[in-house]
Amino acid sequence: MSSSRGKKTTVPASKKRKGASSSAGPTAKIRHPLLQFPRGPKEELFQILRARPLIVGCCIDWAVVEQVQMADAIRVPLTTDPWELFFGIIETTDLKPTMELYSMFHHQTIMTRYDDPNTVQFRLGRLIQIRQLSVPEFGAALGLYTEEFREENELHALSRHIHFSPSKCWHTLAPSTASYNLSHSKASVLPPFLRYLHTVLAHTIRRRRESTGVVNTQDVYFLWCMSQGHIIDLAYFITLAIQYQIKWH
Repeated sequence: MSSSRGKKTTVPASKKRKGASSSAGPTAKIRHPLLQFPRGPKEELFQILRARPLIVGCCIDWAVVEQVQMADAIRVPLTTDPWELFFGIIETTDLKPTMELYSMFHHQTIMTRYDDPNTVQFRLGRLIQIRQLSVPEFGAALGLYTEEFREENELHALSRHIHFSPSKCWHTLAPSTASYNLSHSKASVLPPFLRYLHTVLAHTIRRRRESTGVVNTQDVYFLWCMSQGHIIDLAYFITLAIQYQIKWH
């Protein structure tokens, strides 16, 4: 297994991302012809998700971090695959297709193989047939698992669960602070560049609407992986996050 650590990559000086929001109520009429489901649980879930406000998209503002001379420090952990590609996703989110995907999304938590073709399932638009993808295929669709990434890494061996103690992760990130506590360990004690990355993480993968001042176990693990060059199956963690969002709503 290898990493892209040390590669030189040119990052645009300024990136902007617009968020999407909806003020429609849960009983609002769906006008788009591709976003109509048979009455039932999927339709109800779509209406619930559609009615919830979406926070503004969050991405790295390279112009700002360059001004405060923090860009170089931020680029170092991003050399761990495939985080640079993840943080490079800045396209505007289209609300309706996103909510449709969430409404029809299913993640098979038990995999017989890392490339099980039934792990990710969803249906979009007028497609009657359910689309099925393996996690590597889903990662490729997200633009995270490039051909180079697949050639350089043994996908079957990538971590799909938090395999390192959050306490040890925290000690590595903030060695002079108290032991890790899920409820009280705050991002404010982290180095500034890690604090910045944590803010972006907290508003993307899990899209937390509560205070992001406390570092949860998943975020501390992600930050540790980036800083230590440990490559994980990020696409799998994203499927778990989508499934979590669906259940949470």
